[in-house]
Amino acid sequence: MSSNCQKTILAIIRATKPAFPSGNLSSKYIFNRFNGPSICPTSFRSYSKKVKEAKQKIKDLKSEIKTDNEGNLELVDLDKLREKMDKVIHFLSNELLSIRSGRANPGLISSLPFKSKAEKAKRLDQVATISAKDAQTLIVVPFEEDSLSNIEKAIRNSGLGLNPLTEGSAIKVPIPRQTNEDRQKIIKALNQLTESTKVQIRKHRQDINKQLKSKEKAVSKDYYKQWEKDIDEVASEYIEKIDSSIKLKIKEIEKN
Repeated sequence: MSSNCQKTILAIIRATKPAFPSGNLSSKYIFNRFNGPSICPTSFRSYSKKVKEAKQKIKDLKSEIKTDNEGNLELVDLDKLREKMDKVIHFLSNELLSIRSGRANPGLISSLPFKSKAEKAKRLDQVATISAKDAQTLIVVPFEEDSLSNIEKAIRNSGLGLNPLTEGSAIKVPIPRQTNEDRQKIIKALNQLTESTKVQIRKHRQDINKQLKSKEKAVSKDYYKQWEKDIDEVASEYIEKIDSSIKLKIKEIEKN
């Protein structure tokens, strides 16, 4: 304890005239006998300053938080969270369309990249119409006939195991039937796609939980817990969408 602090305490004690043995009114005696005051006035001032700063920090934090139409604090933006998760689901939907199920589906090749010498890369459905002639055949009709050979090449080199044939001004794309081995490979790939998509959803949930954590001290514990619950419910909703989409695709594959 500093000398100034001890002098201050001794002055207070003398002013109140406590009963001490004669000649023993010293800082050593006082602090040994009574374990002395552990906080001097300067420490009180320092503590008070910290409390004031903490209160101001919470006040500033609350001022940064938006409110809804009813005046309730919106700790995080759940609409933005949904937008991000919607993009994940949209990506998954496109991936599922590009997976061969054994039936003719225009979505199988619609998003294939196509690039001509004069233009930037585009999706195949931006340069041609794609339709299903029957359960096992797709028909591709280019908007410009001189792009026939390039479109045929794009389909052949897509890695989908397709062998397109040019017939006049159109391209016929036979869809081969799947074997049991093919189905098992596709289902395995779908399970991997399921997990990687869920990881993206969990990442978005983790990011928004970090935002929520930074505002924890600005609200009551119950209010904070309710927002945690709301975030978990949104994430669970999108996890269910993923599971539902994958199950439908697997069912489609197993039927063909």
